[in-house]
Amino acid sequence: MIHSKLFGILVLVGIFVTSCGEKKKDVDAAEKLDEALSVEAYENSKEDSIQSAVDAIIDREDFATLTKGLKSAELIETLDGKDSISLFAPTNDAFSKLPEGKVADLMQPAGKNTLISILKYHVVKGNHSLDDLKSQLNENNGALELETLEGEVLKVSMENDELLLTDPNGNTAKIVKSDIAASKDAIFGIDNVLKPDQL
Repeated sequence: MIHSKLFGILVLVGIFVTSCGEKKKDVDAAEKLDEALSVEAYENSKEDSIQSAVDAIIDREDFATLTKGLKSAELIETLDGKDSISLFAPTNDAFSKLPEGKVADLMQPAGKNTLISILKYHVVKGNHSLDDLKSQLNENNGALELETLEGEVLKVSMENDELLLTDPNGNTAKIVKSDIAASKDAIFGIDNVLKPDQL
């Protein structure tokens, strides 16, 4: 009789321990799931926060000169508007190819109008991805013209499997960065500063 009671007690203890173990596993699994979802939500929120071209380049060291130029020209709000754009963004190296002292002159109040014209020439309306540009080139027999916010035409062509941009003066620039993320706009890093016809 005693043995029977002792056996019953042991069975109940075993069930309780097993139940607690299962509950702990469930809690651990739930905590891991919550952690994974939190990480995913954080990563998604970071991507969602980078909506515009301005958001994408403003903290990047390789576009520090361009960012300074956009601030000097007071174009941040214009480019950060609700309409999608494609920004062909000259890198710091691109600006360094300009004649000595030119960048400093453009950043001065006297150079503001010229700076605005130059920077707006690097922007076109609409989010044109790299694949979209290539598709448009194929549809137009390898020739594509995009109207910039400055009002002049920017020519796009393909050379040695690379996209080439040409301004009205015959200056050219290659797209050297095409993986800059933004949910609303398209951003391409280019290796030269392009200039509209009247400059």
